[in-house]
Amino acid sequence: MPPAMTEKVLVISDLTGETKFRVTRHVVRRRFFIHAKSHHGKVPVKTNSAAGTLDEEGWLWCKVVKQGAPPMSDKLARRLHERLAHEVGPLLLVVAPSGAGKSFGAWQLGTLRHVDLLDANRNNQHSLFSEWRRAVKANMLPDALVLKPGETAATVGRPKLNSRKAVYHAWILFCALAAMRAQCAGPSDWLFLQRHCPARVSLGYSEAVAVARKYRLHYEALENLVTLHMGRGPQTVVVVDEATHALPYKHDPTFAPLRATTPPSSTRSPISTFHADRVSAVSRAPGSGTGRGAGAGSTTGDDGRASNSGLLGCLLQAVMGMRGCMIAMGTSLSLARATHVVQSASDQFQWPAPLLPYMEVHAFPQLSADDCAKYITFYADRLDVDLDPGVLSGVCQQLQGAC
Repeated sequence: MPPAMTEKVLVISDLTGETKFRVTRHVVRRRFFIHAKSHHGKVPVKTNSAAGTLDEEGWLWCKVVKQGAPPMSDKLARRLHERLAHEVGPLLLVVAPSGAGKSFGAWQLGTLRHVDLLDANRNNQHSLFSEWRRAVKANMLPDALVLKPGETAATVGRPKLNSRKAVYHAWILFCALAAMRAQCAGPSDWLFLQRHCPARVSLGYSEAVAVARKYRLHYEALENLVTLHMGRGPQTVVVVDEATHALPYKHDPTFAPLRATTPPSSTRSPISTFHADRVSAVSRAPGSGTGRGAGAGSTTGDDGRASNSGLLGCLLQAVMGMRGCMIAMGTSLSLARATHVVQSASDQFQWPAPLLPYMEVHAFPQLSADDCAKYITFYADRLDVDLDPGVLSGVCQQLQGAC
């Protein structure tokens, strides 16, 4: 990222100075334990809840700063961490029912390695993803900024131009995140900044966009900067939660298939899938990505084909340009929809599709009766509640269907 942009991003996000951002016990206590319902600072609660609802994320941070915390399964985070340590390709799909621990697993992963979090909700909630989506949909970027020498808008086609603009905005986002991430002491500190100081992160991104517009940074120049700096600073994995909301949508622009925007230069397998099912293996979808998605049918320089992966595919293109990895998570991201993402990505790769393993169902957190008893006992001790051990054991067994 240009020095001027980096400086402005760090100033507005209040991350300048020699001391890096660090999460301390004091910060955690102030964030989770000063609410009137916190039982004299023993129980973390949601500070924006009048009822003082127990905050599970607060217990995670207790563990991070080495305070008392209930037993929490980290199987999904550890499994993801292991897979990311090896060459798995640019995209991992994590598909599981509600309550399987996907989001919590992503937060836990963020205590092990640097994670950039994007929540692809469609509920008008303010988030980095929604800001990026608005920038893409507004289409305020001049065509000339993404056209290469000898190209015209007519010869390139609107879907490909839309894709380049989306990737452009994504690269600005990731550059801003990289600048702020480098000013954090470690993965947990970066995670805390994103989760609990989102306004600072949002301001940093907005400033990066403003600087790019002011200096009319060209697509190819930005691409060169991304390539030049992709190996500097702490490496990260991009996590897109609720990823189904980033798939083609009627109000989104029409994008080109991945291969039409991203050169087929990578030799990595594009897709691995983690799914909460008892299935041992699945072959990558054999389709060439020629299916039509939202807005297909326009006659352009790329023969009218549209991306099946929408905004999610544009994020993937940006991540691939940085030789990074993205994890797409979702409850309703069914295999049928996920296959569209696979097809759009596999259209870029030309060699035979190997078998790719699913994550076994036991890799997702599943509470045993003993785990259940430990959870309840931990909370009871913090809330000064006397428990009947016999009743406790019976209730937990029933919750697990054991009796």
